[in-house]
Amino acid sequence: MSVMRFVGTVLAAYVAYSVLYVGTMIGIFAELYTANMDLMRPQDDPMAMYAYIGHFVQTIAVVLLFNKAVGSDDMKAGATFGALMGLYLAATDMTFYFSMKMSTAPLMTSVVLHIAIGAVIGVLLAKLYGIGRGTENAEA
Repeated sequence: MSVMRFVGTVLAAYVAYSVLYVGTMIGIFAELYTANMDLMRPQDDPMAMYAYIGHFVQTIAVVLLFNKAVGSDDMKAGATFGALMGLYLAATDMTFYFSMKMSTAPLMTSVVLHIAIGAVIGVLLAKLYGIGRGTENAEA
C-alpha cells in the first residue's frame, strides 16, 4: 500500500470512527453517558485534545493491523476483523468501568457499540483496500 493510500485510509477511518462514536455516544445515548460526565475533562481544557491524538494513534494501529491480518477487500473478513477490534476496545472499557468508581450503566451499550462500529469500520477498510488495487499493481 502506498503512503498516500495509507494516509487516506487512516483519515477516512478516523472520520468514520468519530462520526459513528459522536453520533451514538453523544447523540443517541447522551443521557446514558452523562452518568460519568463528572469524570470527563471540559472541551476547553488543554489536556482534552490529547484524547483526539490517542484516538488518531489507535486508528493508525487499526489500519496497520487490518493490512497485516486481512489485507484484502473481503467484506466478511473486514467485518470480522472490525468486530474483534471492537471487542478489544470493549474489554478495555471494562477495565476502566470496573477498576474505577464509574457508573457501569453505559457499559453494555458501549460493548455493543464498540463491536458494531468496529464491524462497520472493518467493512469500510475492506472497501478502501479494494479501491484502485488493479491500478496500484500496474504502476509497480
